[in-house]
Amino acid sequence: MTSRLVAAVAAKFVSWWDARRPTRESIVVSALLVLIFGASYLAAFYVRAELLFKPSDAATIQQTIVFVVGVKFLVFYVRGLCHRPWRAARFADLNRLLRAATLCLFVFVAANHFGYHIPGWVPIPRSVLLLDWMFTLLGVGGMQAIARSVYEE
Repeated sequence: MTSRLVAAVAAKFVSWWDARRPTRESIVVSALLVLIFGASYLAAFYVRAELLFKPSDAATIQQTIVFVVGVKFLVFYVRGLCHRPWRAARFADLNRLLRAATLCLFVFVAANHFGYHIPGWVPIPRSVLLLDWMFTLLGVGGMQAIARSVYEE
């Protein structure tokens, strides 16, 4: 009984990994996503501070940007958003984008809530989290729309 369960889980993992195996196109999309994630995080701080970067914000950015971009990339990669070509974007991809960005938002809110127990933790302002969520949706969704528009013309 347990050997069947282990075999079924192993087969499920292999099929999951085959769908997410890195390809040339997924590597390019992943690099663009990392750039969009970094830009959206910086834009969130920029808009929050009324188009100025404060020294306190610079310290927060330096200590948290790797965490934020890394978590976003991991969530988007695992959810399969790096493996579908942007030139074939459809409404279902927008739905997956919304779910992945919202999951990232929940992860960051939870990290802010429970991070106070970790020595040296720097919290991310809530307004930055919401702005980052919005800019991530606009950035990634906009790039998918532009890629589809260019491909169809």
